[in-house]
Amino acid sequence: MLHYPPSPPSSNTTTTPPLRLRTVISYRGALNRGNTLLYLPRQVRDLIYTFSLTWEPQFHNIEVPDTKAIRLPDLRHIDHVFYYEVTGLILRNAVFTIPSDVAIYNLFVWLNEWDCGKGYGMLTKLELLGLDLFEKDIFTPNGTKLLRSLPNLRYVELMIDLRELAFTFTHGYRELDVDAMARTYDIASLAAMPLAESVRLTLKPFMALEKRLKKIEQEHEECGEGDGKRIGGLETFWGLKDWLEARSVSEMEVLCPNMEELFGKPHERCSENALGRASVSDDQH
Repeated sequence: MLHYPPSPPSSNTTTTPPLRLRTVISYRGALNRGNTLLYLPRQVRDLIYTFSLTWEPQFHNIEVPDTKAIRLPDLRHIDHVFYYEVTGLILRNAVFTIPSDVAIYNLFVWLNEWDCGKGYGMLTKLELLGLDLFEKDIFTPNGTKLLRSLPNLRYVELMIDLRELAFTFTHGYRELDVDAMARTYDIASLAAMPLAESVRLTLKPFMALEKRLKKIEQEHEECGEGDGKRIGGLETFWGLKDWLEARSVSEMEVLCPNMEELFGKPHERCSENALGRASVSDDQH
């Protein structure tokens, strides 16, 4: 795990300030400057930018690369003075996908360079691909650094690999050991976001995911029927939802996946025979 992303810029950070728009109060003044768009109010210009970006879906969700520059819309057909406005609009509305620790470093570098670091306060949506971004060590996890650096973060989606979760089997069904998980990964940082409105938990796809989930859900259904109560399963992420919401400083909502959302078809309870046939079939292959 890497531990070298730079911190957000301090007050004495010196970078070249962006080119600012001078106030244009007349159509003639804008025409003389060679761009009549300057005559329009900022709110109207933002509407034009937004309409233009709706035809560019790649800028609704931006995957931050490990080493390459973060790709933004081609602004060559717009006066370069609009770079600041368009980039700010993207920061406030796009989802930035973070696949690795190196990508976090790359995002920090870009945010530090853009308008003296003001982008840190504009970014509101993140998609994080993996618990390993929060793996604890002698240094603060890079995922934790990222969350702490974005004061206005509202929405986070965290993709988790089912195979990385620690389950116990003490009551006849699998239970997620959230405390053991919290000792390995800094998941508490998700609950510490001051303005967060929602955290969405989802599962990383792999070939046997559906089969494993059906088996876990069947265990919960059967034990719940025997005890006459409903045991939280995938719909509560086996207790992680309650753990995060109980510790949230912003009363955020934790959203969990369901079988239909993950696999595109209604979930039907599997009989023991069906599971047995699936196991035999898997063994034969």
